[in-house]
Amino acid sequence: MQKIHVINAVIREYGCKWLANRLLYSVKLKLLNKLPFTEKYFEYKTAYPKRTDLFRINTEELKRFIQTLDKVGKETLVATADNCVNGVIDGFSSIKLN
Repeated sequence: MQKIHVINAVIREYGCKWLANRLLYSVKLKLLNKLPFTEKYFEYKTAYPKRTDLFRINTEELKRFIQTLDKVGKETLVATADNCVNGVIDGFSSIKLN
């Protein structure tokens, strides 16, 4: 009975979407623990870190893309950029982590 109250509290606090993502993540971890070779199906790892050459960015294409965004899209883009500069990322697509 206590577990039901905890589950209800988690659903109310974080929402069904977060709970579903967390359950999928837990299943993934258990699968990887039992069958380590399945890791290649979940994540692609590069042998080197990805870097952006800041001197070769096509700024004209970026300007055209930004101009096609509506007001909400531009505000979202600016908010995301501000978070990136401050080292804040989205965890589980809803929780801000820094």
